[in-house]
Amino acid sequence: MPVIQFLARELEREKNQTIDLSGVPHLMIRGDMDAAGILFRNLLENAVLHGSSLRPAHVIVTENSEILIFNDCDPLTLESLQNMEKPFVRGKTNAEGSGLGLAIVRQVSLQLQADITITSPAPGKNKGYCRYCSFPVRRYRSRSQLEGSKNY
Repeated sequence: MPVIQFLARELEREKNQTIDLSGVPHLMIRGDMDAAGILFRNLLENAVLHGSSLRPAHVIVTENSEILIFNDCDPLTLESLQNMEKPFVRGKTNAEGSGLGLAIVRQVSLQLQADITITSPAPGKNKGYCRYCSFPVRRYRSRSQLEGSKNY
């Protein structure tokens, strides 16, 4: 969660937009932290750039290594949802960018073994989207468990 908090505060300063954070204070994922930073930066920036300037993007981190990112954009069409992760594909927007952010997210998510989906409108709403990221749960074993096991 510290990486997500840092990135959220950085984006708030850059874009003058609020990002609400809630949930568990720590998230442990297996993999390259630089890659995770790229993934979260792109997801948060996408939520801010394409959301409503009147409502903040919202991030929830769960105990099950899940991150939910919501914004308040107009509902996305099925065609937009199907194509948004293709390189250089951009929806109807005046926001800056090249259309590579979500294609990068897809590739990084594969490296981190993360499952990423999007729904629009956001659950329980008539607009917005929810980007759902699920990481393999990292289980810790005690020293006695490690000493009794040949597979560490």
